[in-house]
Amino acid sequence: MRIAVVGAGAIGACFGAMLAEAGCEVSLIARGAHLDAIRANGLTIRRGNETRTRRLAASDKAVEIGPVGVVLFCVELWSVEEAGEASQSLISPNTMVVPLQNGIDARDRLSPILGPQHLVGASPKSPR
Repeated sequence: MRIAVVGAGAIGACFGAMLAEAGCEVSLIARGAHLDAIRANGLTIRRGNETRTRRLAASDKAVEIGPVGVVLFCVELWSVEEAGEASQSLISPNTMVVPLQNGIDARDRLSPILGPQHLVGASPKSPR
């Protein structure tokens, strides 16, 4: 399965590395010095005394990755809309988008940008 992780910080990098270890084809969307380091050195994850480095595709342009089956949205909540706009080329008719933000309205904020039919996960407007 092709997966894109938008926001390769602490959360996105961990999910990306674990999914790659499970056999998924993972591409990371990162920027700046972080992107340069991933391209040059791979993605290094440390757990306790264990260190693993994986080489994953990484870009600052979603269009270079193209449509994927799943998009994990791991950016800070304040940049959800901007990252959503920049990620539209990752979406195909069957793409699932999973927002993993620390906040309750990421799904509602991404819905008009990427399409509500693509978003999975809880919504604060769901009945209790």
